[in-house]
Amino acid sequence: MSILSKQTGVTLLELVLVIVTVGVLTVPIASGFKILGQGFGLNREIQMSAAIAQECAEYVLQLARNGAVASITPTICNDDLPAIPALPEFSTITRSMTMPDLTGGACPAGETCLDVAVSAMANGNTRSEIRFLLVK
Repeated sequence: MSILSKQTGVTLLELVLVIVTVGVLTVPIASGFKILGQGFGLNREIQMSAAIAQECAEYVLQLARNGAVASITPTICNDDLPAIPALPEFSTITRSMTMPDLTGGACPAGETCLDVAVSAMANGNTRSEIRFLLVK
């Protein structure tokens, strides 16, 4: 009479195969999280840049509404507005403004306008730009 013994459990080879398979499948998932994190960082940078550009544009429009168009200069936002906060998420953001004279085109006949462009840049890339015309 022979007694057959039943084996139960997992062999070492099966365990190693499962660990390797799980490790291989984890790599693409981890890199996906990295890309997702970079996307969130870029979105935050764009939102901060837009807020900084909007702050400058609203200040210029306020001066224009108050009849002080002559006092608007390309450096007015950096001169008159509070400095950009020294927080890590703002550390690479700068703002600038250009405002060449414009006649004709969208400017009313016989008037001189300012083609105002307020930009916010991060790491040398323009992340937000606001453009508008002011009649002098």
